[in-house]
Amino acid sequence: MTTYKSRRSVRLKEYDYSQPGGYFITICTHRKVDILGTLNGEISCCNELGEVVSNSWRMLPDKYPTVTIDEYIVMPNHLHGILILNDSDVHHDSNVGAGSPCPSSIQATALMERGRRNDAPTLGTVIGYFKYQCAKQINLLRKTPGAPVWQRNYYEHVIRNEEDLADIRNYIKYNPQKIIY
Repeated sequence: MTTYKSRRSVRLKEYDYSQPGGYFITICTHRKVDILGTLNGEISCCNELGEVVSNSWRMLPDKYPTVTIDEYIVMPNHLHGILILNDSDVHHDSNVGAGSPCPSSIQATALMERGRRNDAPTLGTVIGYFKYQCAKQINLLRKTPGAPVWQRNYYEHVIRNEEDLADIRNYIKYNPQKIIY
């Protein structure tokens, strides 16, 4: 009989992951294998599979109009990115870097009072769709139907304010310089 270790959730208890705000996401490849490209000095160079990941990430607003893509980078074995979940009642521009991912305290209070938005995807729904679409396309290219592409989970950090956002954007921008093999 196979036994599996119970995984500890890294999600914040009682937090509504469909509420508007910015989220820093890291998604790693299965077993952290370098399948998405290479590093050339301090530059991350995507291969064909990395381009699938990049294109799928950029197309998330096509599937989920309330999602905005901010800064992101595809590394050889992971993706770092900022996703912004917008209020469905507010028109937004889905271009990279559009607007502030941190709702003002007045907006946040009003949104919390209204409760969960029924038409808004949760962060988990968006990430699940992204991982599925990438895996499907990557497995077609590799001729490996059903092979795992991603680790089971993902890391997320709720962006708290503009300073946090600036720090995370810099982290993403300069991430290739921090990688040591």
